Amino acid sequence: MTIPHQTEVDITQDVEALRERFTRTQELYREVSALLFFRYGVTPTANKLYQLVRKGSMSAPTDALNKFWADIREKSRTRIEHPDLPDTLKTAAGELVAQLWTKAQGAADESLNTYQSEADDRVQIANALVAKSETKLESKIQELQNANSQLEAASKTINTLREEIAMAGTTNDSLNASLEQSEMENGLLKQKIEALRIEFALEVEKLREALEIAEKRFQANEKRILLDLDRERMAVVRLNKELDTSISSALRSGEKHKDEILELHQALGDCRHQNGHLTEALQSKAASLEHAEFEINRMRIDLKKSSENVALVRKESGRLRKKLETIQKNPKKSTRAIAMK
Repeated sequence: MTIPHQTEVDITQDVEALRERFTRTQELYREVSALLFFRYGVTPTANKLYQLVRKGSMSAPTDALNKFWADIREKSRTRIEHPDLPDTLKTAAGELVAQLWTKAQGAADESLNTYQSEADDRVQIANALVAKSETKLESKIQELQNANSQLEAASKTINTLREEIAMAGTTNDSLNASLEQSEMENGLLKQKIEALRIEFALEVEKLREALEIAEKRFQANEKRILLDLDRERMAVVRLNKELDTSISSALRSGEKHKDEILELHQALGDCRHQNGHLTEALQSKAASLEHAEFEINRMRIDLKKSSENVALVRKESGRLRKKLETIQKNPKKSTRAIAMK
């Protein structure tokens, strides 16, 4: 049954007024049922009541509606005593007759003062209606029994659905709790990942800074080695010139001086070879930042070896300088000493 929009608005307003008067849920549902049935002529249902009141569980409007219909039946019940009729038939017949009698009595009371002359006719019409209703009573009783059977089956289905809804609610609560726990753990994991990311970024920045410092030190050492090599090269050139000038006066020591020069050239070649290795190591370190720590350690080892080699070269160069200084100061004596050796 479709209810007009304005009627729906009026019903909603009346329900809001009843909320202020009745605070108990069952009383409120019972009053709303009476409002729908008696004022607006609408048959109340559990769903309709719950849509209007929105209070309590779904069983609250059902219980209130059952009690409302029980009160209506009790107030309008008329007992029919007949030894051959079953109790259920007596009850149904009594209720039906009571309904018809109530309608007829109401109509008679309303028109009693103004239409007294027509009272007998109206009574005859009412009696005819009663007789006609009695002929349909058996079919109505059968329909009522069928309706009761369907109602019982529907009640069982509703109880089953309620149990399933309760179980689903419990499962839903458990799933919500698990979801909240998972979200909490996920948040903690995100915080740990963020902390690890920041820590990793700091470590990478430290390694980058350490690599830059090591590169600067390596470049400074390389420059210093190149300067030392240039000085040694100039010293060798100067020594070659001095040897060339002294060869003419010291033929017997020339071969020895040539051997020393060859050894010096060989040491210089070794230094250049080692310098090439250092340059390649520097390029490899700059190309792979992910292995910065390993490359830094390797570079330190290479630098240490280079420093030792440079120290050896310097030591050898110092020894050669002393020899050259000795030769320059006393060429003849040095020539004789070389010859004696």
